Amino acid sequence: MLSNRNQQRMRNIEDRYQSGIIYLKHKGFYHLIVDEVYYLIKYLHPQMFIRLLSENLLNDIRGVFSVFVREDLKKVYEDLQSNHNDSTEVYLKKEYVNLVVLYKCATSLEYQVRSIARMPEVKNFRLKSRLLESISKRLNGEIQDYYRILEKNYKKFFRLKFSKNPSKDSTVSLQCIDNLSKDYNEHFIEIIEHFQQLAMAIHFVKDLLKAGIEHKIVNQLAPIFDQQEKYNKIVDYFINDLKRNFIQFMMAQLKNGKSLVWIQKGLEEFIQSERFGTMLRKVIFQTLSLMRKKKSYRNVS
Repeated sequence: MLSNRNQQRMRNIEDRYQSGIIYLKHKGFYHLIVDEVYYLIKYLHPQMFIRLLSENLLNDIRGVFSVFVREDLKKVYEDLQSNHNDSTEVYLKKEYVNLVVLYKCATSLEYQVRSIARMPEVKNFRLKSRLLESISKRLNGEIQDYYRILEKNYKKFFRLKFSKNPSKDSTVSLQCIDNLSKDYNEHFIEIIEHFQQLAMAIHFVKDLLKAGIEHKIVNQLAPIFDQQEKYNKIVDYFINDLKRNFIQFMMAQLKNGKSLVWIQKGLEEFIQSERFGTMLRKVIFQTLSLMRKKKSYRNVS
């Protein structure tokens, strides 16, 4: 069953691509395509989306902490040089805008669904369907037929124009424009409408598939985000733990006489390193998988 929000989204898609849907229904493809998209998405494995959520969180953490190192730690470094304040807690308790934004994005189901849906792994994921392949071949055949008709009409139209006596002056009449309009309608408009219907049909299938995948992502991540308070605490812990480690590292290196450039370079290389990615990816994935498993088990019980 679709939620009210997804039912409304489906209606919006159908309203947007009415001409394409009419075309598909006329050809007998509409219900076949809708059912096929539903079944293709239905059997996507949930672990895929947990892995993608883990990857998306890792990418966001990498991106935001790189900015944190370049901007926020620079200010902390300059403040430490000016005030010689050795208290780590002062800087740990301070709110940093970049990390606040990271926390809000990481704990937002809507943001995560949109981000995951844009990931190359999702956009390029291959869904094998003999039915859609067959329909695609049928439509490609029709495109070729329409093109041949358009090409034929194009030649007829210009033969018609050149066969008429050209006007000796620059005058125009209502009848003249009316005739020209009829010629365009007869030779081009109807066939171009077929191309437009095909374009709308393709856009409909694309948006239908996109909406279906996003709905699937929501359903698969819901067991995690339903535990919002617990999930928020976990995200907060990850962010604060990294913030603490980075600030302590910088303060220790400052005492050793290292320059800001040296400290920033070292931290940015660490953030982008395979070691950091492997470690954090594994921790995030295991944590999310456990949350989802426990929630699913309680629902069954």
